[in-house]
Amino acid sequence: METLADIVKKYNPIACADDIVDYIRKKNPRWFKSSWEKLGVIPLNNAGYPLGIEKVSEGNEDACHCGFRKLFKLVFSKRKYYTATYFVVVHNHPSGNTEPSLKDIKLTRDLIGAGKLLEFPIADHLIISPLGSYYSTCRVHPDWFE
Repeated sequence: METLADIVKKYNPIACADDIVDYIRKKNPRWFKSSWEKLGVIPLNNAGYPLGIEKVSEGNEDACHCGFRKLFKLVFSKRKYYTATYFVVVHNHPSGNTEPSLKDIKLTRDLIGAGKLLEFPIADHLIISPLGSYYSTCRVHPDWFE
């Protein structure tokens, strides 16, 4: 298990969507190349350091189910995330199109609500593609995250 000292040596604090993408490229570059949709969560501590990345679910070529219970259980039940104060959700679109679907938008809005209720806010929902491009919901809709 990586300690906070290990994390600080290897990674920069997350300040924007570009930092999240850089972290994923360093930590698990296969997320960009997967033929199946995957959805994961990146818990962050108060200083913005990413504490890891957890796969929540894996779907097929064009869909992936996200169970909120599983997402929050993964973060809250693992000792290595006990200092997490917020999180980022990331999933890939194997098609290369990073535009969110209506289901992606609903997922983001619902996670924002759940995060507020649990006092464990979501900072962004990124959609990444095998072409290297990405969509940051927070960048496009910052008002949703206020």
